[in-house]
Amino acid sequence: MTAVLVGPRLANPSDINDIARFSKQVATAHRRERRPVNEFVIEEILREIYGFPPLFRTFQPPPAALSNAGAAIVRHLTNTDARVAATIDHILDTAEDFHERRVRR
Repeated sequence: MTAVLVGPRLANPSDINDIARFSKQVATAHRRERRPVNEFVIEEILREIYGFPPLFRTFQPPPAALSNAGAAIVRHLTNTDARVAATIDHILDTAEDFHERRVRR
């Protein structure tokens, strides 16, 4: 779901700085809402999506931190992009198809 939603926002990040800026934007917005989330874990998720080397090399963030960061990305995009609500059925179908292809690998 996160990969499908973030695609139009970061269609082709030219370098890791694009991902870092977006991660900071999401984390800052959530701090204002008093929903703190670790921007480095957000960045780790985005690095995975876009094929950049991992940020955390010696340990994997806990599943709860990854889940919270993924939810923060989804929440941020749904709050800031009106196209999400307008195309939610297509987004969910695309996310399901994407998941099925990854599971079959």
